[in-house]
Amino acid sequence: MSNANYSSCLSALEAEINTYENFVYLSLGVTLICSIIRSAKAEKFKENPALGAKVLFSFAILKVILGIILLSVFPGCPEVCTSCANSAHHYIYPTIVFTVAFFWFVLGNRYRKLANAQAAVVAEEEGNSMVETTPTSPSKGKELV
Repeated sequence: MSNANYSSCLSALEAEINTYENFVYLSLGVTLICSIIRSAKAEKFKENPALGAKVLFSFAILKVILGIILLSVFPGCPEVCTSCANSAHHYIYPTIVFTVAFFWFVLGNRYRKLANAQAAVVAEEEGNSMVETTPTSPSKGKELV
């Protein structure tokens, strides 16, 4: 391989690596932001689990998209190169990204179930209070129960 070919090959490979690293940093940033929000809003999410579910589902979807992007921009031997010493693919980090996304989906599902349980309790309480406060029948003078 001539020196000019090697130089262009090296610069093309470096460009692919830089693109991949930028998405890795973006993915790490998303993880950090989600962790900060989960910690800061833990009490709010307990009070309003539907909000917690929406936030976690949103971050999980974003993380899945980033995982797919990381797999698609994975650095490899560029077309201008005839041979690369570093052409092995290591899918460790994209696998970690998908694992974190799955964890956030599970947490979001827990919040969703909690929100549904709270809604059922509220509906049941409203139903019981409606029965107790039903007006009396004018003809019988008895309370409907």
